[in-house]
Amino acid sequence: CCVCLNDLDDAENPLLECSGCKLTVHQFCCGEAVKKKSAFSCSRCSLLAPSETQSARCYLCPVEGGFLKRAVTGEWLHLQCALWIDEIRFDQPEKLDEITGVQDVSKDRLKLVCQICKQEGRGACIQCKKGGCFAAFHVTCAQLAGCHLAI
Repeated sequence: CCVCLNDLDDAENPLLECSGCKLTVHQFCCGEAVKKKSAFSCSRCSLLAPSETQSARCYLCPVEGGFLKRAVTGEWLHLQCALWIDEIRFDQPEKLDEITGVQDVSKDRLKLVCQICKQEGRGACIQCKKGGCFAAFHVTCAQLAGCHLAI
């Protein structure tokens, strides 16, 4: 699953494969209602022409590809980025949809330098919550590097 990075596939939470881009994501990780695996199309493939799907990039990080959802203001976001950035909200949380708050992301957060990719001004970082540590990371950079993310 490109959201949780787990490959467990079971009847209660099956891995769905997008019929367009072949991306795999758990049903619960993408907020989809129960549906047949063969009928799944990710947000990017559902909303964009095939020639445009590669141009959709996450507003909150520099990592390309992955499961993206469109915010109500038009920006594309990795679902895991949207879940971890405090200012982002889901007006339909049961569907992980109707994403708002992109314009509320702190300018200070947007200026942080990711300790993994070293990019500044490209997306929004979260910071370590351990006392005295101020390390900043893009959510997907931390996830792909194997960092422990805890709520």
